[in-house]
Amino acid sequence: MALGEVAWIAYAGRPVQAKRIHIPIHRLKVASKGGIYDIVIDVEEIDAEKGREALEKLMDSLWREHGIRTIYARAEPRVIMLEVMGSPFLWPIILLLIPQILSLIGITVLGITVYQVISSIPSWLIALMTIGVGLIIISPIVAGILRSIEGALKHGKG
Repeated sequence: MALGEVAWIAYAGRPVQAKRIHIPIHRLKVASKGGIYDIVIDVEEIDAEKGREALEKLMDSLWREHGIRTIYARAEPRVIMLEVMGSPFLWPIILLLIPQILSLIGITVLGITVYQVISSIPSWLIALMTIGVGLIIISPIVAGILRSIEGALKHGKG
């Protein structure tokens, strides 16, 4: 083996030739959509069998738990390197927006319902309902004015 060569004990996929961004594994949940990231894990000395097992377990758990696809993986005696693509869908952002989305849907449904109810009522009935509401609002005011007039007339005669 020549100087500078690395003894690979296991690998999967093809490496991507791109700018490398090194991030901690716990930050992958907020990785940008479609971004390619390197994960470098320092390990104790491992042999080929343990290297293959470790790669399979890492790739499987990244996919199952985080939805992160592994593009390339390589196990060396003291290092495991993974190239992964960020989550294709940003679930954390969607989960944060669910209350706003549901409230917009609720307002829209309410508006459509009100429109449907109003459009099914004939216009003369709407006019009668408007006059009725107006009388309900105005009648206590008119009654108060009439009582004050009646009280003034009683005091004026006595």
